[in-house]
Amino acid sequence: LDSRCQLGECCIYDDRQNAVLFTSILDRKFHKLSLREQSAKLQTFDQPKMVCAFGLLEQSMPIGSSDSGHGYIVAWDDGFQL
Repeated sequence: LDSRCQLGECCIYDDRQNAVLFTSILDRKFHKLSLREQSAKLQTFDQPKMVCAFGLLEQSMPIGSSDSGHGYIVAWDDGFQL
């Protein structure tokens, strides 16, 4: 998988989505690699600031317009956000 990250960080597995999630800090991108039985699909979401780290939440607060129903706490370069 070539995600072309300058500085990849915070790689975690989300069992709710069967996906690997990670950031490209310097590129201001949030990546989701969906793991399906027959194929894997990489989705990339542009972010307004650098995403330095994130964690999974139990309640729904989506990051990215097509990533519905899964919540995160995000550490931006200038603060935190739910």
